[in-house]
Amino acid sequence: MAKKELKKIALEKGMYQDATVKNVYLNDILEKEDPSVEYKGTNFEGTSALQRQLIARGIKTFGAQADKVSKFFETTDNLLLFPAVVEQGIRKGLEENNIIQQLVATTTNLSKSDTYKALIWEDVPEDQELRRVSQGGPLPKTKITLGDKEITVFKYGRMLEGSYEAIENQRLNVYLLQLQRFGYRLALSEVEVAIQVLMNGDGGVGGADTYKISELGGTANTMAYKPFVKFKGKFKDGYHPNIFLADEELYTDTLLLDQFNNAFLGYQYAVTGEAQKILGGMPVRCDKVPAKKMIGLDTRFALNRIIATPLRIEYDKLIDTQIERSAISYTGGFEVLDPEARKVLDVGA
Repeated sequence: MAKKELKKIALEKGMYQDATVKNVYLNDILEKEDPSVEYKGTNFEGTSALQRQLIARGIKTFGAQADKVSKFFETTDNLLLFPAVVEQGIRKGLEENNIIQQLVATTTNLSKSDTYKALIWEDVPEDQELRRVSQGGPLPKTKITLGDKEITVFKYGRMLEGSYEAIENQRLNVYLLQLQRFGYRLALSEVEVAIQVLMNGDGGVGGADTYKISELGGTANTMAYKPFVKFKGKFKDGYHPNIFLADEELYTDTLLLDQFNNAFLGYQYAVTGEAQKILGGMPVRCDKVPAKKMIGLDTRFALNRIIATPLRIEYDKLIDTQIERSAISYTGGFEVLDPEARKVLDVGA
């Protein structure tokens, strides 16, 4: 593997202002000056531009030999990287520990706007398929217009409190893990909004079709395999529900179905931990789902995640060491892409 010298970028506070205007992160700004592609095949392959700037300044953020937080406050140059590292730690928790990543079909980033107008596909079910037509005959039409449906975006935020004296001797590997946990707590609010949109609609698309377990051959308040299979059958031909969201109790009841006691299937589940091999879809625990309700999704088409403003922190306060109260916020929402890609099973009725 070839060795390559690191490029040490001259840092300034204005880089954060530039990132805010462009709705990106500091790492994106650094990437333009020090592209990761130039390190392919070298000892720094796989590192981000931000990571390389930390290495260039001798700041270790992970492992047993991680530096203390006070390392950032030794020089002005080091301090300019501190907000980006805090942001990265929180974002890691927000994104990697968030089941939203499993649910969304795509993500849309808004530019210089906090509203999103959705495209409306004006068609009826019988016109959604390609049709055989006679020579020279008219083709069935699907009209696409910019509809009046405006997706509501929500601002999620918390205040990060703590004096310099409280964190200066904290090892960075531990401090970053705590920031990830902080990000995960932010993510739970976003999950709650996603569940509400899936069940109740997004303002333009109505609520999901809901089926009572008693109407599907089952008994109210009892999870059973037969009505579950019938529930899956309520998805139209061509849809493949691959995730089933439920709170702790219903999730547990689902995994305790008799089908898991089948010698072969039970062994397969015990070895692989892949319940979808038995149910034809993955049960996912989500305590934001109302009790006795299960949401089935074809995640290929169900949700569009809309990001109006990516994760933001008050970088000025961190750089100026006024870290007692730093606001952290993120703005986003969800659009139902295809109403037929989500349905609800009501086990309580």
